[in-house]
Amino acid sequence: MANTYVDYTATAGQTDFAFNFPYLEDEHVTVEINGTATIDFTIVTSPATKVVLNSGASYGDIVRIRRRSQPDQNLVDFVNGSVLTESELDRAYRHNRYLAEEIGELNDQSLQIEAGGLNWDAKGLRIKNVGQPVDVQDASTKTYVDTQISNTITGASVEPPKFTFTGNGVDAVFTFSPGVELDGDTLYEVAIDGHLEEPTVDYVIDADADTITFTTIPSNGANIVVIKRGYSVPVTGGVVMTQEERDKLAELDTAGGITEAEREKLTALVPYPVSTNDGDHLVYEGLGSTTVANKKLLVKAAASPSTAQLSFTQSFYQDRINDEFNRILSDFYRFSYRSTTRDDAVFKSLTIGNHAGRDVESPPGTPTNEESGWSVNANNELIQPYNTVSVTGFASPDLYDTYDAMVVAKSAGTDDDHIGWVIALDRGAPNDDNANTPYDSYICVYRSLNAEQQPLIYGDDVGVNVYYNLGLPGEKKLAGNSTDFTDVYANSAGGSGWSAYDGCPFKIERRPTYIKIWAIDDTANTPEWDSSSWILIANLDLTSDPDLTKFQNPASWGLMAQSQPNCSWGDLYINAPAINKSTITSNPDPNLSSYVFDLETNKTYIRQNNNWIQKAGVSIHDYIDSGQLLYDIAGRTLSFKDSGTINKLTSPRLALDSQPSNFTLQAGHDGEVIRADSGCSTITFDGNYGGGFRCKILNHSGASITLQSAGVTRFKDDTGTGTITLADNRMAECIGNGLNSGNNISVIITTIS
Repeated sequence: MANTYVDYTATAGQTDFAFNFPYLEDEHVTVEINGTATIDFTIVTSPATKVVLNSGASYGDIVRIRRRSQPDQNLVDFVNGSVLTESELDRAYRHNRYLAEEIGELNDQSLQIEAGGLNWDAKGLRIKNVGQPVDVQDASTKTYVDTQISNTITGASVEPPKFTFTGNGVDAVFTFSPGVELDGDTLYEVAIDGHLEEPTVDYVIDADADTITFTTIPSNGANIVVIKRGYSVPVTGGVVMTQEERDKLAELDTAGGITEAEREKLTALVPYPVSTNDGDHLVYEGLGSTTVANKKLLVKAAASPSTAQLSFTQSFYQDRINDEFNRILSDFYRFSYRSTTRDDAVFKSLTIGNHAGRDVESPPGTPTNEESGWSVNANNELIQPYNTVSVTGFASPDLYDTYDAMVVAKSAGTDDDHIGWVIALDRGAPNDDNANTPYDSYICVYRSLNAEQQPLIYGDDVGVNVYYNLGLPGEKKLAGNSTDFTDVYANSAGGSGWSAYDGCPFKIERRPTYIKIWAIDDTANTPEWDSSSWILIANLDLTSDPDLTKFQNPASWGLMAQSQPNCSWGDLYINAPAINKSTITSNPDPNLSSYVFDLETNKTYIRQNNNWIQKAGVSIHDYIDSGQLLYDIAGRTLSFKDSGTINKLTSPRLALDSQPSNFTLQAGHDGEVIRADSGCSTITFDGNYGGGFRCKILNHSGASITLQSAGVTRFKDDTGTGTITLADNRMAECIGNGLNSGNNISVIITTIS
């Protein structure tokens, strides 16, 4: 292991790089990025020694932190008659020792003669930054060799050079200018006065000397022509392949994957794109372009084909978000943590562990399961009604080491405590949801409105804080920001707590080696991902802190709150890789965002403060290109984008559904044939169906059925009662007419034959 340097492969924006070798002066610590020295850094020595770059490194940068103890300077100068102190002697000795260590490591890493031999030994490693060969015995680079192989197989990208000389009856040797690099007589075509000469017999080529020597001296005035033909170079009048294409062909040929016949067909080979996601297909980038991109065949979005159907699409999307939060309620792991930091009666009654809040007496004598109170409200927000004494929340069943996420924390309660996000949670007992031990461990970020500078419940009650194991043994603060986050709503300052506070959006960038956390104060909705309003709270290094290194592995994400009633989370966005995949989608489907698109007007809508508003600067065309399919997740309509225009292809075939009892017709029944069987006597219409909704109801109940509207009148018969009687063996065809904000239905009754 290196003693005088450490290497890192940087993540995107990484600034902190730890090192542990000793040094004498700050000037002796140097930083190189991709082999180039930089002075734009500082050294931090507490709590751990590290280099901090002024500007974050780019993804994949090779960063080397090296000690170079200035061999050209003496750190100690002894003078006759001076007192030799221990510190000066030690300093002089360490300077020499460090220099020796640095030289020794450089020597160990240098190219050396093999043991017991006379040849250089690279120990199986590659040699980089080699120049292009000139002489015959020069070392060759991979690019040079690949080019020669490619030229051999597919032809050079330039015409073969021709050289001409004139004989003088005296000289047998002629010099090429420019020089030649192919050393072989048969690689050249040579003619004197139109007569082809025989290689090796009539002439010899010396590529090192750049000369041709004739066996018989050419006569005075003889016309000598030399053409470099190379290795059976095919002459093509078509498109010559690029270097990338030739490299790919050489790679396939080396692997034995190309027959001679296939090689001839691939003379004008197109590039080989590499798939980065399941479902990628090839799309040319624009009319007349030869550039090929990897894109998904099908893009999913809440995309209304017409404005008349827009309100239905928006309603559907709200229901879909509601379903996603309900999945959290049903599928996610629930926890409630209690630490040892509190000493009052309620806390003493709790069991330290993963489910301390399942049987809390708060107030005393009133058992409450703090893990059971969660629900989804009418605004599609996940809410927790209890003023919990434990840190309670959810964690995802799937594990991730990479994701991007945004969520906004809110509360209608007047308290001023914790609401936040679980960034990474490692289950202590992953196969037992009810185990109190071994303890879980996790990282969270939360907002607290409390103004008191003390650990009121768990952790700091000021601003935004990042904690490890909040409410569990080993609890410690990792980062925080109280300067940019107001405390005017704090109860202790006379404020009304969270009920008067608009909300706190969080943004998380989770990667295997680091976690970045942003937040915004007093804001009701999450802004765009790259908005300048985000405030960076922390950039956690998961490689150095022993408590955090476990989170380099995949872990759960989730939501948390503590001591805050009526808390809620909205605008949940998470962009994570598919299970068993390693990278997230750089431009995810818009169904992962909060957009609803109107294809007829090319307008985009987003839900804010429980209202749909138009979102300027965003279009469905930002997510789909010509050659891709668009699937509307609301209306289940398939469209195709061709030459910049989105055209509807098809709507689904009608599906059969049987109903043996009374039911309410929902927007989700669109495209269905519903058979009303015996036991069904009433069908209620109570939904936003949208223009173009289509459903057929077949009465096979054996008696008449009443079609009735709930809430506003959806339709009227001749008597204006708002009900319709559907006789036995009759069919009611229900069509959404787009009136009354998409609520109204036109009913056509026909006889079943």
